[in-house]
Amino acid sequence: LWNDLGASIDEIRIYNYQRTPNQIAQEYSRNKPYVYLKFDECSSNIAFNSSLNIYTPLQGIQKETRYDNTVYNNTGFKLTRPSGLLNFGNCLNQSTTSNWYLGRNGKMNTAFYFDNSAYMEGNDYHSFAINSGLNSTITFWINTGTNPTQTATIFGPLLDSYKGHKVEYTNGNIKVRLNSNGVSMTDKLTSVSTIQANSWTHVAITTDGTNYKLYFNGILDSSATGYATVSNTCTGNSPVSCSANPSIIGKGFTGWLDEFRIYNYPLTRQQIMTDMEQNAAVKVR
Repeated sequence: LWNDLGASIDEIRIYNYQRTPNQIAQEYSRNKPYVYLKFDECSSNIAFNSSLNIYTPLQGIQKETRYDNTVYNNTGFKLTRPSGLLNFGNCLNQSTTSNWYLGRNGKMNTAFYFDNSAYMEGNDYHSFAINSGLNSTITFWINTGTNPTQTATIFGPLLDSYKGHKVEYTNGNIKVRLNSNGVSMTDKLTSVSTIQANSWTHVAITTDGTNYKLYFNGILDSSATGYATVSNTCTGNSPVSCSANPSIIGKGFTGWLDEFRIYNYPLTRQQIMTDMEQNAAVKVR
């Protein structure tokens, strides 16, 4: 029978119950995120996707040489600035204007320091979003340093006029916003607690097609109903960003981001704790 197929088969499983869409998604994604930005490059203008579950190339295959001459071939977000100046330094150059040097002590190994002008952009909204009716989870570590008072984009469409969900930081609060009409954003969920300055906070946002849930450090902070399915109308280059191009929408982020992950199913609280605790100790390489 197998030889007649003319193909290879692997991982056959038979269950004595009907699997839910979320269980199926967890199985084929091996309980791993399909986007995982470690920010461990320590140089480079690419934040590479370290996930083993890469569905769609974001920038094509990239070959990048780090400061230590290590060569990486991967996909990821392009780090850039409105000015076009792409020198972000490295972890060793001891410059107070170097994004990588300022991020040398991240939550896990190194992080990237966003200085209000630096931002990341990618070309595939559907691979990097809480998007069109799909169950999703976004998790990341954030540290605003001495800049707790700011309004900044953490992740979402490059322009507020693009349809889709956006995650924003507003004076200590995390917001989930939605543009369902191609005109403007509306608030869907705002955190009750605020993120403390000069400290790392783990943020997790889940959607299940009906509800939004927001967790700080593994504890449910707030939830809301009214999830809306939207059809993404973004076309062309760079429809989605981390931080934001301040010359376009004036919402560049100042602070550190680390260990950014996106899953294609809503994590449970226990799974969020596992995601968070993966960063509780220093890895030995």
